[in-house]
Amino acid sequence: MDRWARPVAGNRGFPVPANEEERLAEVRRYRILDTEPERAFDDVTRLASQICGTPIALISLMDEAREWFKAKVGTEAKEIPRELALCAHAICQEGTFIVPDAARDPRFCDNPLVVEDPKIRFYAGVPLLSPEGHALGMLCVIDRKPGKLSPAQLDALETLARFATTQLELRRSLFELEAVVRARHGHPSTHATAEALAHQRQQTSALLVHDLKNPLGTMLLIGRALTHEPNLSPEGREAVSDLLGASESMLRMVMDMLDVARSEGSGLARRSTLLDLAALVDFAVKGIARDAAANHVELVMEVESNVGIEADPELLRRTLQNLLENAIRYSGEGRSVEVRGYARGDTVVVEIKDQGIGIKEEDRARIFEPHVQVDAGARRGHGLGLVFCRRAVEAHGGRIRVEANEPRGTKFVVELPRTRISR
Repeated sequence: MDRWARPVAGNRGFPVPANEEERLAEVRRYRILDTEPERAFDDVTRLASQICGTPIALISLMDEAREWFKAKVGTEAKEIPRELALCAHAICQEGTFIVPDAARDPRFCDNPLVVEDPKIRFYAGVPLLSPEGHALGMLCVIDRKPGKLSPAQLDALETLARFATTQLELRRSLFELEAVVRARHGHPSTHATAEALAHQRQQTSALLVHDLKNPLGTMLLIGRALTHEPNLSPEGREAVSDLLGASESMLRMVMDMLDVARSEGSGLARRSTLLDLAALVDFAVKGIARDAAANHVELVMEVESNVGIEADPELLRRTLQNLLENAIRYSGEGRSVEVRGYARGDTVVVEIKDQGIGIKEEDRARIFEPHVQVDAGARRGHGLGLVFCRRAVEAHGGRIRVEANEPRGTKFVVELPRTRISR
């Protein structure tokens, strides 16, 4: 058994931050303890391990009695007792906490994790701070031999910790935003009351999205900066690519939620520009190519040239990328997603076909509606992406539907009014 996972009898005692009560309340507010692994956090630990040259890297959250691992490299343990955790000391310190050789440190020399497996020697941890300054947990790297970090490694570890903190904040804010969008305010007795409630919901959503944009921008900047790190391994570059893909997907999710909230009762506003269908589809496909590569899914594109539409390029790009992201996610490794675009009389048609498990016939008409839950095994996502797609298409005078893609999978069909392109 992994030594980290074995409970230890007794309480050796551990330091407690002066703001412990407020800190624990913050940890609970993020609703992350005991959740399933998530790729963005896994990628951070993978990068930290590679950049710092350590066999172990962890993203941990600290509650009253344990250090729980949201992401980990080099151990199968899910948590350890708080009294054994070096991170329990780290959250009480300002800034990065480094232990060059735990066996020679009087605070840790008799710790079972130092004396026995995994025989910790070197530890470096950066606190994951909430906006209020509470240490929720740590991003740490651990080695079984004494060590130190170079200035470049230390800077990279602190950068990754900021990235992880941003991801925590985004995750929390998205829960809040989705709750606002999904909230049902009962049955107001007057039209004026209904309008006031809708306005309040839109304002709250807009404020939350504003709060999300800054950390999202930070995530993208950090990821792009890491792509220029000269000592990054091929595996590290792959992890950075995954992080950038997750950030871009999160940005689409945020904007979808805001647009759904704004469009309640009044429809989605759009601007009109003459677009070439092939160029629009190509742009959308390129924006999702990283996600396809990460999932080992081939993108096949067949689009007619000189097909024009008068549309909002941002709304339609996000619509196509939402549909493509769904198709990629549910096709499975080694399969393909096909994108076709063509003119049919006065209509422009875009079809996106996947080879996934499909959607039950009785659920196909319902998946575009808000506040509707369908079979979780059939089609999952952030819940409002398809609602946004329907409203964006309808704002252009078009329609969207879903069909079976025989012999396996799903076909989404988007139909839009055609605009003739002058030659």
